[in-house]
Amino acid sequence: LAVGRAALCGPALQRTLEITNHCRASQWRTQMFVSGLNGVLAVGRAAQCARRATLGGPVLRGGGGVCSSTVGYRVVSELSGASLRSVPQSRIALLSTVVPRARRAMSSAASGASPKTIVGRFAAWYTGCLTAQPLLTTALSTAVISAIGDVGSQLLIERREFDPVRTLRFSALGLVLTGPTLHVWYGFLYRHFPGVTAMKVLQRVAFDQAVFAPAFTGTIVSVIFAVEGRSKTEWEEHMDKNFVEAVYVNWLLWIPAQIINFRFIAPVYNVLFANFVAVFWNSYLSWNAHRDA
Repeated sequence: LAVGRAALCGPALQRTLEITNHCRASQWRTQMFVSGLNGVLAVGRAAQCARRATLGGPVLRGGGGVCSSTVGYRVVSELSGASLRSVPQSRIALLSTVVPRARRAMSSAASGASPKTIVGRFAAWYTGCLTAQPLLTTALSTAVISAIGDVGSQLLIERREFDPVRTLRFSALGLVLTGPTLHVWYGFLYRHFPGVTAMKVLQRVAFDQAVFAPAFTGTIVSVIFAVEGRSKTEWEEHMDKNFVEAVYVNWLLWIPAQIINFRFIAPVYNVLFANFVAVFWNSYLSWNAHRDA
């Protein structure tokens, strides 16, 4: 994925367009226009093939035929060979960096290399699930982590007799509400505030915490009250007494966490990272929703 992103996104794509513009005004215009622009796309496709082969997932089928490690390796070999011979080296510094990485990824995939550690195998399996079913994987992982948070709240914070029904409700809330909502919301943030510059990260964090966090915190607490059959009067009293505190605690935890999330974590893993932070947040939120019960 790193190779594919490097080839297809951000400065790499801009650099490819610059190369293409130069091609239009030079004697090797036609050849470079075809091999340069399409070549970058081929590296991205080849990297996807390597990733699929490494994870043991299904091959990709498209207009170009079946995508496999053999096809990907041939694409990169051709790209790094004859198709670039007529291009000045000063114009393909980026591609010459990306191609060897893609070639190594293909070699590893073709040899059947796989992660050796349990963590590595789990990460590979989870990434494969995210690729195949992103919404379902996000919802299920959120449900599991929501349950862990509620168990922690009951046993470690409230120190009460364990209530499995309450944990099941909180987990179902993660499955049908929290996970899908975060999946859609993070997609919205990246569409409207793309990039990894400091300004873009701060824009995402500011919009997330100023707009989404207060509204979603209130929504979660309200749904908990509704599912548990508590009265409107109880809900109003609880919100008047505890809502401002909940939002304040949310900002203390989530502003630094989201800065890390949006700056250093790949977008595909944003919800997963947020879910691990949410183990602590869910414990607090569950306690907050039941503190007056």
